[in-house]
Amino acid sequence: MTLGKTRLAVLMVVVVGALVLFTACSSPAMAAHLVVTMSDGSQVTYNIPVDESQVQSVVLGSSEQSMTDAEAAIATVDGEPITRQDFYIALSDAVGRPVLDQLISEMLLAQAATRAGVSVSKDEVELEFEAVRQQVGPEFESLLAQYGMTADDLRNNLEISLLVFKISTKDAVVTDEQIAAYYDEHAADFASPEMVRASHILVETEADAQAALDRIKAGADFGEVAAAMSMDPVTARNGGDLGFFAAGEMVKEFEDAAFALTVDEVSGIVKTDYGYHIVQVTDRVEPRQASREEVGGMIERLLRSAHAMKPAELIAQLKATSLITVFDPRFADLGTAPLP
Repeated sequence: MTLGKTRLAVLMVVVVGALVLFTACSSPAMAAHLVVTMSDGSQVTYNIPVDESQVQSVVLGSSEQSMTDAEAAIATVDGEPITRQDFYIALSDAVGRPVLDQLISEMLLAQAATRAGVSVSKDEVELEFEAVRQQVGPEFESLLAQYGMTADDLRNNLEISLLVFKISTKDAVVTDEQIAAYYDEHAADFASPEMVRASHILVETEADAQAALDRIKAGADFGEVAAAMSMDPVTARNGGDLGFFAAGEMVKEFEDAAFALTVDEVSGIVKTDYGYHIVQVTDRVEPRQASREEVGGMIERLLRSAHAMKPAELIAQLKATSLITVFDPRFADLGTAPLP
């Protein structure tokens, strides 16, 4: 592996689990810097007395092994090697800047979290992940694909958001009195109305509705009749299940019939603008008011959020107050300090 006689030569290689960055820099003392980033993230810098204008080649290895030509090549084309050096340089030219910027940002956040004494657990990330999944619903996977994300990408973004929230709100004070005042002012937000869960069979004519009702009265399963006869394609494959709904969410005739039924009771024929329905209520939830103790944690987080920073804002603040040295001149503007 050879390095040309240039003012600045960069070699990146993987050596026994460590990332080695060798930068030969011209200076009055004719010294070079060997910066070794270990697998645990720590760095060691060595000053090597060498006249870089005399460098013909560099071999990296240990007392037990050295880098052979085969190890230096990542591929060959008709016997001619494509070196790991060329591959890593091309790779870093293509995507090095955003990747390095992201790594710097994540390290700044990790350091800030350590100083603030805060952390984010896997359980916290999973709770947020499941909340997003439930909120998005059946379109969750397709929405991820639309944005070119995987589930792990989303988890990583959620972890960063949670960490930024904890760091930026660490010193925010929320008192019990503030929580109580918010609860009293927004009590209606914590009230759940009466809801029913219902299934239906939708047909075009009254005669078809009577036929469906007769089958159910004769002992047929409601869900099986819905799958066989209902012209609602969305619910028919689920036994006619519409899920839970509160007053005001369905057309009046359907809603009046549903809320008048007890659990497992089947209605008569109900006519709406959509056709003729047979309705069965499968569950019911009574109205209730969530207590202040139940929602206190949510209110506290909501009040804290008024002091929260966006990830980009916090990272910009951390960059402005941190010493960041970038050894690769292609990405030097990502740093805040000159090379030593």
